Amino acid sequence: MVTLCSDEVNVLVLRYLQESGFTHSVFTFGNESLALKSPLQSKSIPPSALLTLLQKGIQLLEIEVGVEAGEKGDSTLHPPPCTHAYELLAVHERARQRT
Repeated sequence: MVTLCSDEVNVLVLRYLQESGFTHSVFTFGNESLALKSPLQSKSIPPSALLTLLQKGIQLLEIEVGVEAGEKGDSTLHPPPCTHAYELLAVHERARQRT
């Protein structure tokens, strides 16, 4: 299992704010969270790291919904492509149908 500590999340959020040009937010968040002083700050963090991780998480949720549907006999091992978009802050249509 992968572990993620709050310092790592804070550094990723700080990097996102920097890349997005939120200079005041970078100053405030960086100082309050101590992310500006974190030893993780010196590590090589790829551009758009936070967005990439969120997108991969959404893709894994999509896979999980498809696998669960297959396990319940709701579809074959390869369910038909879903026409509904996956969103970060919304319950997906297939997940809604299971409940």
